[in-house]
Amino acid sequence: MTFAVLLLVAALISLLVILRVAVLPGRQMSRGGAAAGQIQPIDVESFRNLCDPAEQEYLRRRLPESQFRQVQRARLRAQAAYVRVAGRNAAVLASVDSIALCPM
Repeated sequence: MTFAVLLLVAALISLLVILRVAVLPGRQMSRGGAAAGQIQPIDVESFRNLCDPAEQEYLRRRLPESQFRQVQRARLRAQAAYVRVAGRNAAVLASVDSIALCPM
């Protein structure tokens, strides 16, 4: 009789584990899908233009020094904004990856 009870408990525990594993991937996809909506697009060509030393040299030659400094500060702020967005996107992707790796 004790063996039958132990077998029943083991079967119930196994059933719960199987159900948990079967249900969790659905939750992961919904959380991952919500996280994917948080990713912001980045215009890579514009970022490359901002970081291009030849473009900076061109502006240095064509603009008066005071105007060049103003433009350069604006370009540096834009670069920082791109890096912030890229960092947020990386954090979102890392959280999606950790959701997929951690089924609990």
